[in-house]
Amino acid sequence: MPETEHERLVRAVRLGRQAESRLTAPRSAAASRRKASGQMARFRASDLLSNIGEVQAIVRNPAVKSDPLAVDVDHRLRALVQMIAEDPSLADEKWRVRRACADVVDRLERLREHSDLRELDVPAKAAHFAAQRLAEIDQQEAARILRVNARTIRAWRKSAPKKIRKDPQRIRVLAKVIYLLGSIPPWTVVSWLRQPRPELGNRSPLSLIDKDAPEAADPVMAAARGTLGQLAT
Repeated sequence: MPETEHERLVRAVRLGRQAESRLTAPRSAAASRRKASGQMARFRASDLLSNIGEVQAIVRNPAVKSDPLAVDVDHRLRALVQMIAEDPSLADEKWRVRRACADVVDRLERLREHSDLRELDVPAKAAHFAAQRLAEIDQQEAARILRVNARTIRAWRKSAPKKIRKDPQRIRVLAKVIYLLGSIPPWTVVSWLRQPRPELGNRSPLSLIDKDAPEAADPVMAAARGTLGQLAT
């Protein structure tokens, strides 16, 4: 089965992180001896260039190449190849290659996020994602959050519905917010949605989404990103 857009971008992020790891990993004494003879440098450079080639193919895929972030990543990858050509030993004394690699990984993660959020623009996919993400909480609670009955929640968890007839915009925004909250437990997601937040004028994310989902989308999604950032630090 062909890779999905999401799977390709997950692979791109993994390749980028592998490159970062190879650049920053401490060398053993044996590796230092190989470096002295040039063998280690050739291996590390060719390995890194191989990763870069795979990532370039992914960001040039028609499914994502029109995204400005994909264009930016492609440009940075070409610059990274040039840096390696100028420093084939990968001594990287000024950390140019390592910083460039870290910048690429950061943008690849954002590109993956862009792609996933585009998928959730489809209400049926958004409903399936949200129902699955809230699978560990009480069905009645999930039903209240998504404004459907428990039977519908069970159906959405199994597969994406053919069509969302009621509040498709609300479902899209809720799914995106839930996605941006990352891997925090679903009961914490529900608590976050219901609690007033100072960055939202002491109103709860859910109350804003219920009032006007399209208008609430940007501020509530920004609040979700901020929360995830705080948890990561």
